Amino acid sequence: MTDAQVKTWFQNRRTKWR
Repeated sequence: MTDAQVKTWFQNRRTKWR
């Protein structure tokens, strides 16, 4: 996984929790 992919994955997780 690249930094960009990890960031997107993390952001997606954060948005899902919101």
